Amino acid sequence: MRNTLLKQIANTLYINVQQVSQNDLFTGKMGIALFFYEYVRSGGSFHYHEAADRLIEMIWENLPQTENELYEIVQGINYLISNKYIDADPDILEEIYESIPYPIEEIPIKHFSLDREVSMKELEEYVNHKIQHLIYSKDLSLDNGLAGLGMALICNKSIPH
Repeated sequence: MRNTLLKQIANTLYINVQQVSQNDLFTGKMGIALFFYEYVRSGGSFHYHEAADRLIEMIWENLPQTENELYEIVQGINYLISNKYIDADPDILEEIYESIPYPIEEIPIKHFSLDREVSMKELEEYVNHKIQHLIYSKDLSLDNGLAGLGMALICNKSIPH
């Protein structure tokens, strides 16, 4: 059941990612890319790794100008490099670091969790409802969207498979 839900979330994100205009970590493409990488590592199809690579390329080609967005992009890239999702020299971020006036902190990715204990049936109903009622790109996001729910499913080992 868990793997079916993750696949359903991954497919929905893959099909709808073009709706997401932001590049940042919590409401944009960076968060979806991060979910795809984590999903592949947890047993999902490798084509999601390729989709995540394409998202990272798009983000890198269109780096935001605002400090907050840039900060979240750097956080995401830093996480991906340090966890060996992408093969890159961390020095590529040096120039960007200089433009951000505060220190880059580690993203608490492994701390994604569900707000309360839920059954797989409740999760399935919630995911299906989210998918059927996609209205805004935030419904896909790492921050309270499908990508965030997927990360909680991946990171929360107490949820039954």
